[in-house]
Amino acid sequence: MKKTLSILLSFVLILSICACGKAEEAALILESDLNIGVIGEIALPEDIASVQSACVLGGNAFLACMTLEDTIILLKINLETGEFEMQETEIDTTVVLFPYEDEIRLLSGNPDTTMQTVGADLSLSEGTSLTALLGQFALVQAATTDADGNYYFLLNGTVIAADSNLKQLFEIKSTSKEKYYDIAATPEGEIFIAGRNLNDNSVSLHQIDTAKGEVMKDSITAGGNLISGNAAFDLYLNDSDGLFGIDAVSGLKTKLLNWFDRGIISSSIIDVFPLSDNCFAAITNTKLILLGETDEVLTSAAERTELTLACFGTDAYIQQMVMDYNSTNLEYYITILDYFPSDSADPYTEAQTKLTLEITAGQIPDMFYMVPVVWPIKDYSEKGVFENLYPYLDADADISRNDLFTSVLEASELDGALYNIPLTYQIEALMGRKSIFGDGELTLDAVMEYVQAHEGDLDFFCENLNFYQDNFITMMLASNGGAFVNRETGECYFESERFIEFLETAAMLPSNEYYSAFNDAMRQEDVHAWVNSLKQWDLGYAQVLNVLNYLNKSQYMGDDLAWYGFPIDGKDSEYYLDAISSVAISASGKHKDAAWDFIKQFLYNKETIDKINQGNDNGKLPINRAVFERLAEFWQSPDRGYEEFFGVDDISKYIDIEFFRDIIERANTLYVGSDEIAKIVEEVAESYFAGDKTAEEVASIIQSRVKILVAEQS
Repeated sequence: MKKTLSILLSFVLILSICACGKAEEAALILESDLNIGVIGEIALPEDIASVQSACVLGGNAFLACMTLEDTIILLKINLETGEFEMQETEIDTTVVLFPYEDEIRLLSGNPDTTMQTVGADLSLSEGTSLTALLGQFALVQAATTDADGNYYFLLNGTVIAADSNLKQLFEIKSTSKEKYYDIAATPEGEIFIAGRNLNDNSVSLHQIDTAKGEVMKDSITAGGNLISGNAAFDLYLNDSDGLFGIDAVSGLKTKLLNWFDRGIISSSIIDVFPLSDNCFAAITNTKLILLGETDEVLTSAAERTELTLACFGTDAYIQQMVMDYNSTNLEYYITILDYFPSDSADPYTEAQTKLTLEITAGQIPDMFYMVPVVWPIKDYSEKGVFENLYPYLDADADISRNDLFTSVLEASELDGALYNIPLTYQIEALMGRKSIFGDGELTLDAVMEYVQAHEGDLDFFCENLNFYQDNFITMMLASNGGAFVNRETGECYFESERFIEFLETAAMLPSNEYYSAFNDAMRQEDVHAWVNSLKQWDLGYAQVLNVLNYLNKSQYMGDDLAWYGFPIDGKDSEYYLDAISSVAISASGKHKDAAWDFIKQFLYNKETIDKINQGNDNGKLPINRAVFERLAEFWQSPDRGYEEFFGVDDISKYIDIEFFRDIIERANTLYVGSDEIAKIVEEVAESYFAGDKTAEEVASIIQSRVKILVAEQS
């Protein structure tokens, strides 16, 4: 297998050693000495919403695209001139394009799986049914061919091989341990499949023995999207880090380019195709990017001071922000440290463990972009990992506390210090009926009286109350932990009559299993009725996160809808702030001012904030007051089409913007979900719910365990 690409002699050798000390596998990774970068771009038509499939043949790129009108068109782009032809189709299903000898084949389905030939003028031949070969509703994931003109189709993890007359040769199914997800061919026509291990999420490439119709035992450890090769490399791989060439014999991986270094957001790439030995076409939903040898010199991080940004996975706008910063800042250069492993069965735990070990060893990133629900933010703050951001915020000339919702800042404080700033969030609340619970503060007594009044009617609770035993404990203890625990003195009151009544009330509710089975049965019987029932609870847990979420609930409950905070004995109820994204900087960093100058863009830079809040009628609330007001105006715009969707004349009459302002201002407590005390109560209470212990016996055990926990934490 001839290789024409020059390669650096230095490489990294990664050995996986088995228990006996023998080298079980060796994966070679080399860096190319070619300077491959962007040499041209061809913009796609503006009415294209997404690219479904693409392939390259004879100097032209062929794309199957979904338009903004939800129709599928075929696009033919001349890669030399950039000129394109376009043809509408009557196809209304997912499409797969692939080259077959000197022609382009198109696969579509639903209900009849069909293969057609794409003509030079983008006309489609009469379809050949593949239903007998592949089955009805067979949505093919990928397809390729070998040197003999045989077809290889991949659908739902199964490889089906057929000869040129579409007569099946063999079938290879995914195993119980591995799911096949991609397929490609070498220049010699050897067929390889990519499989993902279902236990540890790792990815391997396997060659198919086409004579025997089986997977060969030897494999190559490599992840990403598999691409058919050319004279330079047998195969290519595209992953979030870059583009790699693969030697199918040795398993050698050669890194050809880094997407990020070339200003390309890896997640935007639909597919990549080799055009020649050192030239490629990368397809996105908006453009075709031509890649080849270039004289462009990348500005080295070594020539500037490096700042590191820790993430658990990188969103497209984060990548773009960092690329923009690196292209304009002459003093600092940001390196993204993505701790999220794509090939792990438990990526969040693995990411946390890796980051914590590095922090313990003193290797602390300069900045953090976090999803609080999976980051141990409180633990890092208490241990002094994060810097107090109030002094930076108060001294800044571009942004101040008054520009932000102060309740969001206060909810994130720890002992008066601000160690992280939530950028986006939702509000955890309860929704119910005024006619039952009134329109004032919701009390724990009112909730328990409601449950006690319907004792014994489990189906009633399933239909009218969004609570079962465990989540009732979680939700009520989230706000009422203070009624049963005094953290300052260490006193606990779980043996009190009040808590015994609380336990007895929780026992009246359906078990988790009963609640789930009831909803499953209802969903199977009539899914529309089931969906509507979820919006008409007497009382239930709800999230306030956007206008659609708000309107959906008010549409079904009308004037009887009331929003409540979580009830607290002796106090006003509380709404909880549930942060979706958050930023922090290291307390031990050497360049804190530079780190602040970067992360503050999340707070005041209009373009940055707009990127963060894209799709905000679908998902999150902003910390910046001005951004919220822009969103409020956006929500009420006639252009949004809400009037038609909800069947009303003027949507602004149904959107209470003051409600959103008020609930954000009241959400000054950080939501932590099921905390350690609630977990203890849930665990121990199971024996009471099962009838194995009395409420008093369970309360005594809870009292003892929580006292120990509080003492350890004090």
